[in-house]
Amino acid sequence: MKTAITVTIDLECIQFINKKMGKRSHYINNLILKDMQNDLQTKKVVWISCKVCQERMKEGQDCAYCLIDEAQTRLGGV
Repeated sequence: MKTAITVTIDLECIQFINKKMGKRSHYINNLILKDMQNDLQTKKVVWISCKVCQERMKEGQDCAYCLIDEAQTRLGGV
């Protein structure tokens, strides 16, 4: 399935693309695909279980439940 996409580029981009070899539309399509793939990669979220409390959390972030427990422990000890 093909979908038409309208792209607006400035004069500097046009001059750059004109210097490229091959079809300009092929080069622009590759740029659009790379940008879309990068956007999808940033939106992907991987959920894992915390090793301490087994609650679900986003990969690469600190566990919110463990942080709350740690803060409550510190406040309770004061």
